[in-house]
Order: sequence, then structure tokens, then C-alpha cells
Amino acid sequence: MKRHAKRMVWCGCAFIAVCAFSARAVTGVWTNVSGGYWADDANWQGGVVPSSSGAEPGAGDVADFTALPVGETVTLTNYTAIGSLWFSGSADDLWTVTGGGLGLANASDFLVERYGEIRVNGGTLNLESPITSSGGYGVAKTGDGTLRLSSKHTYGGAMRLKAGRLMLTNGADLAGAVFVEAPDATLRLEGDAQIGGIESRCIPQTTVDLGGHTLSVGGEASVRVFDGCFTNGTLRFTRGNALVVTDAQRVSSVRLENGSLVCGNRVDITGWWRFDDAAQVGRDSGPRANHLTTHGTQAQWLADDPERGSVLALDGAGAWLVGPNGGQIDGLPVSNMSFTVALWVKPDASAASSAGIYEWGVAGSAR
Repeated sequence: MKRHAKRMVWCGCAFIAVCAFSARAVTGVWTNVSGGYWADDANWQGGVVPSSSGAEPGAGDVADFTALPVGETVTLTNYTAIGSLWFSGSADDLWTVTGGGLGLANASDFLVERYGEIRVNGGTLNLESPITSSGGYGVAKTGDGTLRLSSKHTYGGAMRLKAGRLMLTNGADLAGAVFVEAPDATLRLEGDAQIGGIESRCIPQTTVDLGGHTLSVGGEASVRVFDGCFTNGTLRFTRGNALVVTDAQRVSSVRLENGSLVCGNRVDITGWWRFDDAAQVGRDSGPRANHLTTHGTQAQWLADDPERGSVLALDGAGAWLVGPNGGQIDGLPVSNMSFTVALWVKPDASAASSAGIYEWGVAGSAR
């Protein structure tokens, strides 16, 4: 009986170890210098193919193509799911992924949103395969290189253009919107293309070069605001959604077939504090460099907080942020000029009812 009991304990431990291993993220490193088929394990280091055909990608799964030589092609034979694609090279390098269909979700840097990631550092990735992720997942384009899309992509989320260039060639069709999230991130057309919507999320605003082609916008239910400028081409609004533009547009024509185009007022930004930089939590992402500094000992930067993401946490008692030069923030309105303050705050349940979100005026004086 004692011998039997020991055997049962050993089997239980083995089962736990197998389960823990299967939950780990997988990183596959491509080693075939001549390109080839994704599903062929001989093309990957150690035979580890970083995907599961037909399945949702696991958190953090990576397909690392940084060793793929310039000019080579990787072919998908069926639907392939993955968290991140990585390519790296020099400015003139070009790689191609073609065939099948691609599912992107749950990249390690975007687990909260469950976005997939395409990282191109230098060079151009010519993605001919359609991105067909189900479940409403979006895609984050990172790295200073170029992602070129040419297919009809039916993934349900947005394309977050965080760095580099997004090139849309003739026939490219994105069901979701494009979010331009960095001033040096650019969207350009190499042929007529369709997107679900567009929204600028950076300061200063970006310019979209239509390259003499037609960009069709429409299909999303959301109203998007684009503070940048379209230039050198034609805008066509279709499939019934709305776009608000606030800057001068330099296009040859606008075709309003469905939906609506609203010309709004341009807003002068005094400061845009996102509190998303651990090295300088009060950095002003706006054009005036009104950087804030922290005071008190309980201002804490929480990276990847499971509930709120990356945030600046204040204790509500002895911690605050103040503008430069003793609070003399450049660009603030004078006299009785109107202004708008927009805030997103997640208070703890224990926050004092008298805790202030912001104060206006000179410290120590009546407000």
C-alpha cells in the first residue's frame, strides 16, 4: 500500500508539470535562409512552429523572422494564428508573407487590449495574406519600418499605427479604423484603398499622403475625429459612418456617397498629459512642452496594473503634480476666455470625498 501511494503522488506531480509547460508562450525563430512554408517545422529553430492552425494564439506567442534574408517569402498554407510577427533589417530590405490567412491576437505587449502585433524594424514587410482574426481583435503596427497591405482584412478591431509606415496598395481593404498614434507614424496610399475609419491620437497631427489615389472611408458605427491633413488625392465616404476633420485639407475632391463629413473647429492644445512614461510621468505630449513634476512621496508609477493598465497613482493626501515655472503653464487662457479640461480618473473606493482632481489659480490664494 505504501508503494502504491508513492506512485500516485509521482503521477500527480508529472501532470502538473505538463500543464504548466503547455501554458507558456511560444517563440519560434525562423532559420531557413531561403524562405519556405510556415507549417514546415524544418524551417524553425528546434522544430518549434509558433502557431496552432485554426486556434486562437496563446498569450505572447511570437514568430521571429529577424534572421530571414532580404527578398525571401514565407508562405501560409492555411489559417495561422499568432500573437506577434517580428521582422528586422535595413531600410531597403523587403520580405513577403503570402497565402492562407493570418490570425493576430494576444501579443505580449498588448495583452490588456488583446491586440496582435506586427513589428517591422527597418525594411518593408509585404503582407499579402489577409488578416482574418475573429473575436474583434485589433492589430498594433510597431517598429520604424513599413507594413504594406494589399488584401481584404476582416479582423474586427482597429489598426493602431504606433510607429513607422502603413502602406495601402491597390485593393487594400481594412474593415476597422486606423488609429495614428505617433507624429512620425505615417499612412500612405500606393493605390485606391478602403478603411473603416481614421482617427488621430497624436500631437502634432500627421499628414496622410493619398499618392494621387482614392481613399474610401466608412463602415464603422463610431464617429471618428481626424485632426491631421489629407493631401494629394481623393476622399470618398461610403458605408454610412461619420468623420470629423479639424484642419485644412489639401485634396483634389471629396465624394460623399454615404455617411457624413463634419468640418469642426481646430483646437489649440495647452497640454496633453498621458501619464504613460515611467521615466517622466508628467511629460507633455502636446506642442508646448508644459511638463509637470511630481511632489510628495506617494506618487507612484504602476506599470501594467491588471485593472487600469499603466497609470500614475496618487494617494489623495500629500502627492500632486505641478506645472513648470511654479505652475505658470504656457498657453493657459487669460481673463474670462473659455477653456476645456478633459480628465480620465479611476478613483479608489477609499479616496477622500474632498480630494481634488485639479486646481486653478495661484497656490495658496482664493480660487
